[in-house]
Amino acid sequence: WVFWRDQGLTIPGVFQSVARGIYGKQAASLGNTSVAVGAFCHFIIAIGMVCAWIAFVSRKPAFNRRWLAWGALYGLLLYLFMNFVLLPMTPVGWPKFGNLKWIEASVFMHLLFGVWCAWCGSRYLSRRW
Repeated sequence: WVFWRDQGLTIPGVFQSVARGIYGKQAASLGNTSVAVGAFCHFIIAIGMVCAWIAFVSRKPAFNRRWLAWGALYGLLLYLFMNFVLLPMTPVGWPKFGNLKWIEASVFMHLLFGVWCAWCGSRYLSRRW
């Protein structure tokens, strides 16, 4: 949202863009329904990504000791998976890579999210909440 706010995108619009993965372009016309579905999907996907990290690291504890570096790599892998595997299977289709600023912002945010997943996972696994 931070990237697109200067162009008028709202938080509900962000969630509607997530809902496009289910509804396609009509998500924007579905109002609060697509906002709710997009928000639900967004957070379920995020929780799933943390759980996937925890499941992997619980079998490979060495990754938990260097969670910052491995988390950044995990974030990059999440970006690649989302853009080259997941999105092409949805009504959204293949992403367009013409906007370099968007690509940079998206990769950066995925790196941060991967580090966040790894941090949460390391705290969960070490029980140091």
